[in-house]
Amino acid sequence: SIVVFPMAVLAVCDPAATIAGTLFARKHYNLAGDEKSLVGNTVFFFSFLVLCALFFKTPLIPEPFSSVWAYLPLMGIVLAAVEALGSRGLDNLYIPLVAAAIWQRLTAAGPMAPVLHLYTVALLALLFLWLMYKRSSLTADGSVGAWLLAVGIVWFGHWTLLLPILLFFSSSILIGKLFPSHLPSDIKSGKGRDVVQVYANGGIYLLLIFLVFPNGPGVLVVNGSWGQMIQTSIFDYQVIKTSQLGEVWYHICTSAGGYIEGSGWNTLAVTDQPFSLAPYFSGMLIVPLAVMAVANSDTWSSEVGRYVKGRTYDIVRFRRVEPGLSGGISLAGTLAGGLGAGLIGSLAFFISDEWITGFLVFAVIGFFGFMGMLLDSILGALFQQKYKHPETGKQYDHPWWENQVNRNNKRKLWMSNDAVNFVSQLIMAAVVIELLS
Repeated sequence: SIVVFPMAVLAVCDPAATIAGTLFARKHYNLAGDEKSLVGNTVFFFSFLVLCALFFKTPLIPEPFSSVWAYLPLMGIVLAAVEALGSRGLDNLYIPLVAAAIWQRLTAAGPMAPVLHLYTVALLALLFLWLMYKRSSLTADGSVGAWLLAVGIVWFGHWTLLLPILLFFSSSILIGKLFPSHLPSDIKSGKGRDVVQVYANGGIYLLLIFLVFPNGPGVLVVNGSWGQMIQTSIFDYQVIKTSQLGEVWYHICTSAGGYIEGSGWNTLAVTDQPFSLAPYFSGMLIVPLAVMAVANSDTWSSEVGRYVKGRTYDIVRFRRVEPGLSGGISLAGTLAGGLGAGLIGSLAFFISDEWITGFLVFAVIGFFGFMGMLLDSILGALFQQKYKHPETGKQYDHPWWENQVNRNNKRKLWMSNDAVNFVSQLIMAAVVIELLS
């Protein structure tokens, strides 16, 4: 069903929305390049519900759990929003992938997030992001993408996991207001975050929550010689010391994997590896927080570094560059990056009941967040395209001296700043996972 159902959504709902929008819609909107309509969105939603009603009568889902219908309207809204963001044929990729991920969690062995939590978060996120859009902190497509991100975090994990990304988003806005940049090279300064920026900074975080939580794909509970072990798709074993978890975060773990709570999560010893952080804390929480620390560290570093305009040097070539240039580092920006990573790392003290464990996790998250910021600078120095001013000879990330028409016709960047952010988070996630496995 995880293959057939998403492809059925693509085959039925997407063309139904297109046909209805073409024939009956009088007004259209544009989020990501293609024209869409509210008529098409509405038809997509109701055709999805009809498809679900027919699908549940097939042998693929012989006994759906009784409350499954409460989740389907929100699932339909999410997929309609995904279709609205799709352009240039990419919705043919996005829709089945998102539908498969949502369907997997809906039919997983573990329980879903409570219906009340999901709809409450969906409503509150809608109101909050509408306010951010009105304040120009987010673009229209960025607001829709951020709403999908918030719903996805709760759908795949737990509502409290919104705290790190909310802390990142709010602190980034605050830092931007306190340290406004007017450098000509920073074309995105003072503008709302679009959907690409939203997922460049939050996409890996959502992906990790989908993969590492106890009801994720490929999760097994193994009875080993040491007791109960949780085996996930990217960790050999998840190790959780319940004595080191604070009450709130223990609730997160046990509610996400409530179907194994009765058998207990025992303290395990790792004796076959020379070095591992696993005995101290579960990667289930460290890895997503470390990734968010990378995003926060990079944002703080960039904003403060551009504002202070101190001596800035290329991190790879060690030569003087203009403040704000990708790949450049300065003392003020580096210190700000360390503080940004530490802010996300400080959440470790809410995770743990033990001060020593909390400090260890704080240090790990802060360290990898800071290293991810440096990696972002290295990637920017090596792979992000630079433009030389024809008169001064100075390099900038964007050709701000040209008009918009000429800029659009200029050579494409080998890597954009958003791609650099995404890749640096992906690499640091892989490094932390390797250490915790």
